[in-house]
Amino acid sequence: MRKNNYLKNLLNIVLSAIILIAFCFIVSIIVIYSHRVSNTKKNDYSFLNGLSNKVVLVIGDGMGKEHVKLNRSLEKYILESKINGDVETNSLSIFGPTDSAASATAMATGVKVLNRRLSKNDRNDIKNISEYAKEIGKGVGIVTTDMLTGATPAAFSSHSLDRSYDEEIIKSQAKSNIDIFLGKGKDLYLSHKNDFEKNGYSIFTEKGEIDLNSDKIVGAFSQVDNTYRSDENYDILELTKIAIEFLEKKYGDKGYFLMIEEAHIDKNSHSNNIEGAADAVNGLYNVISYLDEYMKTCNDFSFVLTSDHETGDLIIDGTEYTNEMYHSKGHTKKNVYYLVKTNANIDNIKMPSTIDNTDIFKICKGLLTDEWWFQKFIFKKSLLL
Repeated sequence: MRKNNYLKNLLNIVLSAIILIAFCFIVSIIVIYSHRVSNTKKNDYSFLNGLSNKVVLVIGDGMGKEHVKLNRSLEKYILESKINGDVETNSLSIFGPTDSAASATAMATGVKVLNRRLSKNDRNDIKNISEYAKEIGKGVGIVTTDMLTGATPAAFSSHSLDRSYDEEIIKSQAKSNIDIFLGKGKDLYLSHKNDFEKNGYSIFTEKGEIDLNSDKIVGAFSQVDNTYRSDENYDILELTKIAIEFLEKKYGDKGYFLMIEEAHIDKNSHSNNIEGAADAVNGLYNVISYLDEYMKTCNDFSFVLTSDHETGDLIIDGTEYTNEMYHSKGHTKKNVYYLVKTNANIDNIKMPSTIDNTDIFKICKGLLTDEWWFQKFIFKKSLLL
């Protein structure tokens, strides 16, 4: 009898412990979830309104703070910039770090989602910065060294519940009205040539073919290099120059938004290839150097540099870079850098030292939003209520 009572009491204790652990687990998930959502509402960047009507967002996919050290000139440039700081990269997927889809969605829409989703929450599309820019009459461009259906360019140009749904992504892009796409995907985009042509796009798949007099452009190539390799392939700097020339030609007075992604920092870090990652960081620095010089001759011009997440748990130790400096082959939760450069007067502007990745959307939107357009947009909305 005593033995039965002992077992019964033991069972009650075990069940109570399980219930308590489960309760604490659920509460911790709710707290983490609520904290991440609250971070999206913490900062307001409306004070940036009217500062610029041409905004370039440069994303180093997988580029953590240690990756930046692979190009000391880039590190110096970031740290000496007047507006710079850290970015927290968490998604709504509680267990583990963000993926590129959720992080790109945060930067494109200002909304956190679960990993793998592209500017879509449950069954609802989330308006991204590209759509907002088109809504207020500006041009939009997408440049990447990745496939144009890759997670980062896709979040800025399409809507899908999963980053692997290439067909859904590409059909969404064909209807997006984005002015210029430049990246990889020759065979895939040729197979959807009719979808794009009926929406006013011209398709180009070889270096030297692009006609800047086209109405809208898809440049989908077999390969895009990080730095100059040969006359056969474009590199990221060449594509950047083409995109800006095209957007200036069509939207020089109205302004534009351009997203540029260097994807190979991430890809090389997944395989712990530090030489390849360094080449990609160098390619990104070439773009930043060009934008910095271009800004000196172009009015109302701004650019933002950041990353979607860190890849590889890289720790640079010394001046001789080796693959052993990686400590993982996956993403981490480490903070990444951000900087904002503009030729507007920013003497009185103070930005947070640490921001959320959703703030990248707010910063770009704030810079893009001219006061006149903003008031007109609000007035039009009020007429519909």
